[in-house]
Amino acid sequence: MDGRVAPCIFVLAVAQQMLGHQNCDNSWLFTAAERLLDGGRPYVDIIETNPPASFLIYLPWVWLARLLGLSSEFVVCAWVFAFGLAVILFSGAIMRRADLLKPEEAGLLLNLACVALVFMAGLSFAEREHLAALGVLPLLAVYAARMHGGRCRASDAIIAGLIAGLVVVLKPHFALAALCPLLAVMARTGSLRPAFRVENWVILSLCIGYLGLLVWRYPAFFTILPMLVDAYVAIKRPLSEIASEPWFLVNILIMGGVLAVGRRACLQALIALPLCASLGFMGAYLIQMKGFVNHGLPGVAMALLAAGALASPALADLRRRGGDASLWRSMRRAVLFGFFPALIGAPILFGAMLQFTDWEEHRDLLPAVQRLAPAQPRMMSITGQLDVGFPVVRRAGGVWVGRSHSLWLTVASLTLINAGVGDDAYRERLAAYVDLDARAFREDVRTGRPDLILVDDDARTIKAMAHPDIAAALADYAPRETVGEITLWMRKP
Repeated sequence: MDGRVAPCIFVLAVAQQMLGHQNCDNSWLFTAAERLLDGGRPYVDIIETNPPASFLIYLPWVWLARLLGLSSEFVVCAWVFAFGLAVILFSGAIMRRADLLKPEEAGLLLNLACVALVFMAGLSFAEREHLAALGVLPLLAVYAARMHGGRCRASDAIIAGLIAGLVVVLKPHFALAALCPLLAVMARTGSLRPAFRVENWVILSLCIGYLGLLVWRYPAFFTILPMLVDAYVAIKRPLSEIASEPWFLVNILIMGGVLAVGRRACLQALIALPLCASLGFMGAYLIQMKGFVNHGLPGVAMALLAAGALASPALADLRRRGGDASLWRSMRRAVLFGFFPALIGAPILFGAMLQFTDWEEHRDLLPAVQRLAPAQPRMMSITGQLDVGFPVVRRAGGVWVGRSHSLWLTVASLTLINAGVGDDAYRERLAAYVDLDARAFREDVRTGRPDLILVDDDARTIKAMAHPDIAAALADYAPRETVGEITLWMRKP
């Protein structure tokens, strides 16, 4: 199998995204970017739970979509496909110039990169975690060249540093995916010099510049930051739950298999550095303590790359010599019963197959919205879940009129209050957040005049609806139809 399969995998990934749709996170961030272009003030008119990089990364492409008269979803996906192809080819070029890639193995690794970094993303395509998995690849190629004393152009290192810097800016936790491989390079070379190479200075400079941008252009972020820390960041799932999620377990199994089978081979840069990056992404997953599927994507992708780098010499040996080649005989069981099952099964974890069926987050909700609401409905929601309102509002051609994507602040605060977390002063702050969020909801209903309000059946939602401000906001609305766990409230005649 050579690199000629890669275009087929790439085309399949394009078809997958054309048949499917963007997930709730991206749909909200596209909406936030569009409202920013309309003159909305971040963290005042648009309340986002992440720092500005979360929507700024999409802003140029949303602007371009408007300029071309296309949807933001289409242009962003086209950009991510182009970016993915560029970083894969760029990383391969760096490794070839450093004499790290044998010609007979390059095609196999190209195919694998297209599967792990483009096709496998599925429902998490174009997420920040997906962009992080792609963006760290050139840096790993530069580190690999440093690790084995190969050639590395200064221009390649600078570009790799810029891309990796953007990855760290997206989420500070992603710095672990760069730091762990860097530590491996320093350990292998027995020197601190790799830490002071140009690519790392570029990453550091970009992070410092981003902090300056936050202070200069987005001071409102620091105004709501205490609320984010108190309510959003504080909501964490138990370690036993997030560590038992299938994507986390698969990540551990692939890494463990590579270490068990590879032994000394794991000291090679093409295996060691993706393994270290996978470990860094697993650390980011554990730090966030949310257990979301997209949080598990980059770790599994990096582990697959390491497994492929381990298996590729045996596959190339079999292909080159034919028959039962010597290297293939020693690796056959590991490849047949470890690598291939992981390669086939991992995309299922991230909804790669569901995209072909245009899977819906809440079954039959979109048809109900299209049937009951007027054209281009104005919508809001009463829920703590982002996926209740998104992407259904965009798929229905609607307009979101709330400042936030949901009542996440209310629901998170009620969750923490009910759990008895913290001292009395902390719980009083949480209660104040509930009042603040309820007042904002009432104001948004009054000014936005939504045609449709989506309400889920969570116990915390029901408690939130008893708040005087939310109850007053719903005075002119009544339940119209229930679809699964979602009730559609519409304005009374």
